Amino acid sequence: MNSTLAQDDQYTILLIDDHPMLRSGVKQLISLEPQLKVIGEASNGQQGIELAEELDPDLILLDLNMPGMNGLETLDQLRTRTLSGRVVVFSVSNHEDDVISALKRGADGYLLKDMEPEDLLRSLHPGRCRTSGHQ
Repeated sequence: MNSTLAQDDQYTILLIDDHPMLRSGVKQLISLEPQLKVIGEASNGQQGIELAEELDPDLILLDLNMPGMNGLETLDQLRTRTLSGRVVVFSVSNHEDDVISALKRGADGYLLKDMEPEDLLRSLHPGRCRTSGHQ
């Protein structure tokens, strides 16, 4: 297998989450999938917006509940930028109001943090993020 070709075809991901252990675990999980690559990590909304503008990833995986600028406020700011990638909320909250609010504000999908690792990997591939996870 030509690793250069595989790298050119990788789907790039930016993680925005205030929990370093979660970011590390998700990054390690994503590294198991050759088509996916984490190209940046942010621990807060403002840093996430700056990295999104700099890196223009294919997908932004955004935590909902963060101190300071929360996920919905970050989502609002990301939607004012000219970014080519999708923004998917990745949260522990399965409250219907949170899901609806995120989607109404422009999220391309909503994934729950308690989903199975293999389901998360499948959901991260292009065109697959919607709302999913345990109910």
